[in-house]
Amino acid sequence: WMGRRRFTQVDTARYFGWHEAVISRYLSGHRRPNLVNALRIEAQTGIPAKAWLTAVAAPATRPVRGVA
Repeated sequence: WMGRRRFTQVDTARYFGWHEAVISRYLSGHRRPNLVNALRIEAQTGIPAKAWLTAVAAPATRPVRGVA
């Protein structure tokens, strides 16, 4: 959807009226939208709310120490 519209994350954040960090976290899988936001995404993009609500969150990562 973003690619078809040639939207950046900043453009998408403005489109929805959300902070850029929210879009980044949704796209990276570090956070999922709540039901209201998932339904809003679906209404405005055609991406099913179910896809956002059932997506597996990205695993937490930690820097590896002592690796050169």
